[in-house]
Amino acid sequence: MRKPDGAGGLTMRIAGLAGLLLAISSTASLAEFEPGSLVPSKPGAVIDGWTVDNTGMDNNNEFYVVLKKGTAYRLAWIDPLGNVAQGTVDQVALLAVQPTVRLKGEVGVAGPDCSKGSEQPIFAFYKAATGSARGYFIENEKIVMKRWKTKRAFCQNTGS
Repeated sequence: MRKPDGAGGLTMRIAGLAGLLLAISSTASLAEFEPGSLVPSKPGAVIDGWTVDNTGMDNNNEFYVVLKKGTAYRLAWIDPLGNVAQGTVDQVALLAVQPTVRLKGEVGVAGPDCSKGSEQPIFAFYKAATGSARGYFIENEKIVMKRWKTKRAFCQNTGS
């Protein structure tokens, strides 16, 4: 006849399950992007389920890449490792990364299509119901978020 495991057996099973969950989460973190990571620069390229949504240069001559997976985004300031404008760059090095998500009612807008006065974000979200925008800008070697009010005419939906 088999004896019940008691609290010790249950603790061991929970610890084993926790270890398995940690291993799974560690594998998932391999898809995260951090400074120093290299990613493709061509829009449409896919990395671990993330799609290169767009690449470009802001009005301060800083290069960026936007990665998208569902409603999640990774916005990155990049070192182009070549000439992005002529399409000769296969990979870019990430210098700073900002994760974000598209919220209910928002549309993703490419930076040049949703400026904050003379400032051009690398990417923005626009919510028509409230006339509000939030955009991400490269400043002092970081990516910062700013919010502002605008009209649809100044924040065109690009479908991102």
